[in-house]
Amino acid sequence: MDTPENIKPDEDEISLIDLLAVLIKHRWLIIITTGLSAVGILAFSVGSLLLPNEKSYYPNYYTAKSILSINSDTSSGISMSSEMSGLAALAGISTDSGPNIAAIANKYMLSDSFLDGLIKEFNLLEVYELIDSKYPKTDSRKFVRENISLNEDSDSATIEISYKDIDRELATQIVNRVAVLLENKFQDTSSNETSIKKALLEENIAVVENKINSLLNNFEVIQGKYGIYDIDLFIENHVTTLLSFQSELLAKDIEIETYKTNFNIEDPIVAKLKQERDSIQSGINKLKDGYSMENTVIPSEQDLPGLVREYTEISLELELQKKIYLTLVQEYELVKLTAMSTPPNFIVYETAEVPEMKSGPSRGKLSIIVTMAMFFLSVFMAFIVEFIENIKKDSVEMDKLRIGFKRKRRNKQ
Repeated sequence: MDTPENIKPDEDEISLIDLLAVLIKHRWLIIITTGLSAVGILAFSVGSLLLPNEKSYYPNYYTAKSILSINSDTSSGISMSSEMSGLAALAGISTDSGPNIAAIANKYMLSDSFLDGLIKEFNLLEVYELIDSKYPKTDSRKFVRENISLNEDSDSATIEISYKDIDRELATQIVNRVAVLLENKFQDTSSNETSIKKALLEENIAVVENKINSLLNNFEVIQGKYGIYDIDLFIENHVTTLLSFQSELLAKDIEIETYKTNFNIEDPIVAKLKQERDSIQSGINKLKDGYSMENTVIPSEQDLPGLVREYTEISLELELQKKIYLTLVQEYELVKLTAMSTPPNFIVYETAEVPEMKSGPSRGKLSIIVTMAMFFLSVFMAFIVEFIENIKKDSVEMDKLRIGFKRKRRNKQ
């Protein structure tokens, strides 16, 4: 049985003391490497500051900012009552609110046409020395996109436009110009949208007017043909007349039967009563079969339900079209008022001023990052050096390496 004195430590076990010993052994490697990197990055930073900013290899850049206020009252939808909204939907009018203005502005600001206008106006191809580039237009657009930005603050209903450049005055001019271009663009767009909406409403109003006129013409045809100005009153009079005739016919039949029991059937009074009865029956037949009278047609009982249905359908459709027409006219008047009273989508809340302080780069942070990185790299190098020294001291491991190199040479041959 092994005693504690006979137990041998595991040769592969690495303790913290061994690691610390390696660091102490190669301390000068770590100190010199870290120190030289710190001095080098410091010299790099100081040198970039001594040169003029436009010629510096690591220049300062400045960010100019402008704040625009979004007019929350401008929207493509106009609030209406639920009844009017439903009628407007029948006429093909949308009452939904429009898309996010800031998102549209950002999309437009980063578009190729907008960037090309800025590049041409401020001669940025020469400023950024991109004239001799293989793809000058693409490279200049990419450069401007990387330096321009638009951020929305929904709580304050504002957007912030910023531009970053080593020339603080150029950055300020670009930001103020972008703000003006956006303001003008959306003002023109708003006017165009209003004009288009007015034109669409005028077209819809004309369509509804034509439908109303067509329905009125159908009414005039029915009224001229049948002399009907109130279908309910017409039906009521028709039924009343028919019932009156039927009542008279019944009374006349009773009277004839009474005379027949008391007088001869050939009696003149009975004959007269029969003629009167036939006349009443003829009136009933005319009401049931229909007849014409002085350019007026009295419909038959068979045609009467269809006439009532047609008259009712025309009446309901005419009432609906009149309501739609009223809605469209009100919408049209609202659009005209909106065009006269709505302020622009964007209002320049604060123009950009020439920035006094740089917004980057942070040389102190760069120095710390580079120094720390070189420190860890030097520690890693110390362990590599120690590993190589241990390999050289181990004859077995060196033999393995020699055999490995020989095999590699043979394989190549």
